[in-house]
Amino acid sequence: MRKVAMAVLAVLALGVGQAAAQAIQDPLEHALDLGNRDQAAGAEAMLKLAQADDHRAQWYYAMYLLNGRGVARDEAQAWTWVKASAEGGHSEGMVSAAVMLATGQGVAEDDVAARGWYRKAAEGGSAHALRSLGGMVLTGEGGPAEKVRGLAYIELAHDGGDELAGKILGRVNITLTTEELREAQAIKAEWKRKFGTPK
Repeated sequence: MRKVAMAVLAVLALGVGQAAAQAIQDPLEHALDLGNRDQAAGAEAMLKLAQADDHRAQWYYAMYLLNGRGVARDEAQAWTWVKASAEGGHSEGMVSAAVMLATGQGVAEDDVAARGWYRKAAEGGSAHALRSLGGMVLTGEGGPAEKVRGLAYIELAHDGGDELAGKILGRVNITLTTEELREAQAIKAEWKRKFGTPK
């Protein structure tokens, strides 16, 4: 009888533990789960978190607005939330700010500012951002064109696992001299020393 009672208590404790774990679920995860079931409710929950200065939620809410998911599509409002997320240090917010500025989506086109946001995200470890920064540096968008530096950034993004960077490198028809290759290696080494290998 005692073993049965202990087994019942263990099952009850397990149930209470699971309920407690669900009760303390990350509010952002809860909003995402809710959005998967009901987009409008998910958007509303995400907005509340965004208004409470959750930089991740600000980015997610901006994506709801950009895609018209559970809310009316509004690029200008999306920009407001992306910018808040980026300024709060959220990597996806920084990359999205760069994309929106580079394309003029919801905000006036500004390649200089886009390049700056890509740099901040790349310095924070984003291989995607470093690849995009490399493209801008290579072509001279938003600042001076620097062939060697641009290619070095794209190579470093590829080294960090960015598949698109590898495809770009395969299609770019640029040959570097021996001196330029050494310069590219030095640029990559300096980046890794300061910011690590991007991921």
